[in-house]
Amino acid sequence: MLHAMARERTAVLIAALAAVMVAWGGPWIHAEESEPEPGIEISFASGEYREAFRVGRGEHNAIVPDPVEGERQVLRVGIPEGSHYGASMRVLMADTFGEEPEEATARYWLYVPHDFAFHERYGGGKLPGFTGRYGEAGWGGRRADGTNGWSARMGFERPRNGEDVAVGLSFYTYHADMGRWGDIDRWKTGMRKGEWRQIDQYVRMNTPGEHDGVLRGWVDGELAFERDDLLFREAGHDHLRIQELYFNIYYGGSWSSPVDTAFYFRDLKIWPDLEVTPQRVASGVEP
Repeated sequence: MLHAMARERTAVLIAALAAVMVAWGGPWIHAEESEPEPGIEISFASGEYREAFRVGRGEHNAIVPDPVEGERQVLRVGIPEGSHYGASMRVLMADTFGEEPEEATARYWLYVPHDFAFHERYGGGKLPGFTGRYGEAGWGGRRADGTNGWSARMGFERPRNGEDVAVGLSFYTYHADMGRWGDIDRWKTGMRKGEWRQIDQYVRMNTPGEHDGVLRGWVDGELAFERDDLLFREAGHDHLRIQELYFNIYYGGSWSSPVDTAFYFRDLKIWPDLEVTPQRVASGVEP
């Protein structure tokens, strides 16, 4: 009887401790726990990743040992000195999931090498994100107007004064209320060189004609950006949805990379028709 009571008390204490740990969101709680299965998962451990993409430009891609943990293979997207690309690849939602969703979440792990450098006068470029360009608008100065397309790629930016990061992150967004070029919405958290960071992004299309489109971004499970007033599509243009994950790595603007450098990627996941809110993970901690 005493042994049974002791076991019961122990079980109660363990349950209570577990509840505290989950509520606190300690660094040992990884984002993958208790999450729904992604619609697609790409590890980049071999060249088979190309089967999931439509590859426009992949000549600078290479599968290489992880710069942190050499046994694992990851994707290196090189950017030669004086060049803009990078890579241009697309995961098409309809081909992959059977339809174009109204909302979606994407996650990938990103590594910025120690040799990365910004242009002496300018800074920034593009990283992967969701778009609905339909060959008409949403990139290269092709202005979105709510009837022809949209995009919400991520961007990398020169950090602001006082930021404890080496590379800032942003959304680079083409939407109906944009100016000549897309909006740059800075995230409050960025990248340090030589560390893997878990990047999560979510987009939800607006009710046609209403300013209620949503963008959210997280770094290592910490909310880094949120906006809920976007007009991606006007009334009568319900056909504009999430067409693709545009895996676009581009240095610039008009400026190009001052050095031979690269971005590294691993463990891409996409959840269509779903917002997946990650739990907090310690910076650089491997899942």
